Amino acid sequence: MFLWALKPSQSPEILDQENEDLRREAYRLYLGLLVAVPFFSSGRLTSLTGANSDGVPRVRSLSTYQRTFFTLGAPTPAVTIQRANLAARLAAALKQHDHIDGHGRFVRALRTFREACESGNLDQRLHQFVRCMEGFVAPPFKQSGVQFAKRLKRLCAGRASRQLRDLYTIRGGIEHLHGPYDRLPKGLSKRERRTRLLIRCFEAEALARYLILTYLRNPPLWPHFITRASIEAFWALKPAQFRSLWPTRIHYPSISKEFDYQALERHENDA
Repeated sequence: MFLWALKPSQSPEILDQENEDLRREAYRLYLGLLVAVPFFSSGRLTSLTGANSDGVPRVRSLSTYQRTFFTLGAPTPAVTIQRANLAARLAAALKQHDHIDGHGRFVRALRTFREACESGNLDQRLHQFVRCMEGFVAPPFKQSGVQFAKRLKRLCAGRASRQLRDLYTIRGGIEHLHGPYDRLPKGLSKRERRTRLLIRCFEAEALARYLILTYLRNPPLWPHFITRASIEAFWALKPAQFRSLWPTRIHYPSISKEFDYQALERHENDA
């Protein structure tokens, strides 16, 4: 896959801000793909910048980015024209978002999403996906797990409270270096614990992607996620006001239905 950003230049022989701006355009498009295509993953990225000043395109700088991984059990991602167009719209929204005051919180949430995708360690993936969600939820320090689940449940259709509490509980165990299994229910077999963790990580990725996608597609939401105070005010909105700003809900039980249990079995048989 090649992602291009091109622009006429008055001085193509000079490596200057124009190259950096175009590099950022291409990278925004990549981030758009990472969000627009469910469970997208890719090999290591190579970024090339340069110019054509004499009829021959020449590379003047090269840099690399980390590859991304997928959670075992995730369906094969499909890069369709529709999703590529969505990625372009998300890239445009990211560019617009960079110019608003107080955009840093979302930038950090998006960074944790990317870092989760770049991690081949299951516990780190889940931890960072949940941290991405915390960027939107900002749960208070007291009863943070309860509030995390309560707030996100407003964005979910179907049963989700137990799963959301699970996510936050597992994340807490990882955060405090107890490992991903420490706070799972006792009595589960080794295989059951592994499957539970995979499914929760799968759900965390889907929900984090949904939050980012919905946020970027609805600019009226942006001012509500700048500070902890503005986030608190957003989650305190009455249902009608809340729905007018956050127009959709994700059907949570449908997420795990996409999980490919056969992929897990094939992996275990090959191990």
